[in-house]
Amino acid sequence: LEATIEYICRDGGDGAILVFLTGWDEISKLLDKIKGNRFLGNPTKFIVLPLHGSMPTINQREIFNRPPSNMRQAYSSLFLHGHTFHCSKIVLATNIAESSITIDDVVHVVDCGKAKETSYDALNKLACLLPSWISKASAHQRRGRAGRVQPGICYRLYPKMIHDAMPQYQLPEILRTPLQELCLHIKSLKLGTVASFLAKALQPPDLLSVQNAIELLKTIGALDDMEELTPLGGHLCSLPLDPNIGKMLLMGSIFQCLDPALTIAAALAHRDPFVLPLNRKEEADAVKRSFAGDSCSDHIALLKAFKGWKDAKSKGTERAFCWDNYLSAVTLQMMEDMRNQFLDLLSNIGFVNKTKGAMDAGDIVCIDT
Repeated sequence: LEATIEYICRDGGDGAILVFLTGWDEISKLLDKIKGNRFLGNPTKFIVLPLHGSMPTINQREIFNRPPSNMRQAYSSLFLHGHTFHCSKIVLATNIAESSITIDDVVHVVDCGKAKETSYDALNKLACLLPSWISKASAHQRRGRAGRVQPGICYRLYPKMIHDAMPQYQLPEILRTPLQELCLHIKSLKLGTVASFLAKALQPPDLLSVQNAIELLKTIGALDDMEELTPLGGHLCSLPLDPNIGKMLLMGSIFQCLDPALTIAAALAHRDPFVLPLNRKEEADAVKRSFAGDSCSDHIALLKAFKGWKDAKSKGTERAFCWDNYLSAVTLQMMEDMRNQFLDLLSNIGFVNKTKGAMDAGDIVCIDT
């Protein structure tokens, strides 16, 4: 990767470079290599920008900025070892740059051919996020990121035989994710046994995956021994959540601890509000640990961070709070919106009674069941 980027910068012509990598670790490693490179590591000549979903929005937006014109002009005719220096912006990204965004000055794409995607290990009953080869459709999409406004080049760093062996499209979600929520809705719609219904799918999931989902639903009390919906299972069908998270909300309302359950559920269903700012990973980790305190719990850290943000928001200082504590204001606001949506859903099924004028979870009354 490093050699390819250097080759493009020396001989590839003008335009930004977009490098597709699998995740934050790979981005960080390549970023360190580029900084240590005698040619690429000169910050006055090259702007190297990572792009990852866990980064603060302010850092993500930098990728859309074109390098200063004086930088491009100053080095457009510079010769190093007999080669003309051309490019000045290098973006190191995950597949977030595959279709979600367009960087209009990208001319060169470097594709490693892999991406992290969710897969389900039916034997160990675990959902994992692992690097895997992309599909031909994704490879084509990545190639299309080059030359949006002028002719471009895509450098695929894998053999043609690998490309030819790639699947045409990504595996359907039904084949690579846990099936608990789907199984629950199949039972709620009275479509027969789960296994027989899913066997009719165009690409049916593995029978072991189906059995694992049914066993989990039985374990949490959503299905009985005859694979029929229990009252708990019926309530879980009303919540657009993973059944485990849904049960946490229901139990939170019953045991009078709904407020923290809402916050944790919102974070688990959406995303972690803690961000990884460029070159400050250790500081960000230290702040997260300080929120957790002696508990060493990610969930306690979430609760305290969210409460701190709410307090800061009431004083109009939420932006400074997020900046100082490496938190995403957008994610925290989404979590607050999701908490309110969950409250409405719980109210609709009779688990909470929102008092007149109630605005948050602190103003609700749980109903004894």
